[in-house]
Amino acid sequence: MRRGTITRSVRIFSRAWYRFPYDLPDRDRLALAVYVLLAFVLVHVIVLVDAVVLVSARVLVLRSSRALLSS
Repeated sequence: MRRGTITRSVRIFSRAWYRFPYDLPDRDRLALAVYVLLAFVLVHVIVLVDAVVLVSARVLVLRSSRALLSS
């Protein structure tokens, strides 16, 4: 491999990365924005469901331990 090839490819990639959404047609940019928004919402829903499950499990464990202690 010639010297400087990696540097040149990194430079080309970084330029393409920063221009990426603006080089797309409007329809593709809109689709990309919708996908990013859906991914954002999906991650938040998963985190919220996980939190609810963990809190309910903790409440159930506390109730069952109190029931065992009181009996």
